[in-house]
Amino acid sequence: MTTGSPDYTETVKIVGTDPSGNLVAVAVDANGYITSVLKGQHGSLLKTLATDEDGRLIAVITDPENIWGVRPAIGNAELATRLGAVPSFEGRGTRVFADTFDYGLIRWDVIKYGAGADCLLTSEDARTGGYSVKLISGTDSYHYTLIATRTTMMNLNSLIGIEFSFRTITGRAEYVHLGVDIDDGNDTYSGVIRFNVSTEELELDDHGTWRTIFSTAYLGSTDRSWSTIKLVLDPVGHKYQRIYANSQEKDISAYTLTPQGYFTSPGVLVSIEEEGEPGYNCEILVDDVIITINEPEA
Repeated sequence: MTTGSPDYTETVKIVGTDPSGNLVAVAVDANGYITSVLKGQHGSLLKTLATDEDGRLIAVITDPENIWGVRPAIGNAELATRLGAVPSFEGRGTRVFADTFDYGLIRWDVIKYGAGADCLLTSEDARTGGYSVKLISGTDSYHYTLIATRTTMMNLNSLIGIEFSFRTITGRAEYVHLGVDIDDGNDTYSGVIRFNVSTEELELDDHGTWRTIFSTAYLGSTDRSWSTIKLVLDPVGHKYQRIYANSQEKDISAYTLTPQGYFTSPGVLVSIEEEGEPGYNCEILVDDVIITINEPEA
């Protein structure tokens, strides 16, 4: 057994062994600190571990690869936000709003027109939690019911995502609308998409003209299955960016948002509407509304 104290006046050479068994000297910097390159194995390759400007290791938490082949990265703040929260459909972006309607409609305004039109909190079915909201259109007049919420945005310089899930019940000639008004403090820019329940077309409002995005969107079903739409918009370029409809995705950046000529304060107004077939009280269920910022370009 070695005894005594180390002699700090002596120079000690520290060596390591490379994969071939050769001795390799361990390097030090000008101050005598050991320098090294840390690597981790990724498949058959060794990848260098990164550090920040203070020499701290950088760790990135990722979700499993989603159906679009993307592995979304999640920071600590976003991870804390998502724990126990609404399960996101596409999974990217930073959440600024999420609602499962388990606490009612306190965040929403309700507008309804026509005989029998209504908006109800219901436990008959839900995508998440124990409640969803039922929108019932009126039989006459404008025959629609909508819910709307406004979120004040501190960052309108990034792409914005709006996601919601719905389930059709009556399955008649009706429309499910998603409307978004982006107020940047100088003007308000509007984008609207709608799903035609009877034809299964998903359309986009191009300055008053409806453009078909998907001729068959495979959304809407009366067999208790839920469908999800996510719309991504560009507030800086005043345009649509992309859209997801269940497993389908499409670039819609060729279309611009419609300026309205008015503004109040920076924020985003989101509305979800059931436009029914005249003469019928058409119904849909809505759940899991999520608004995000910092959406990626593609």
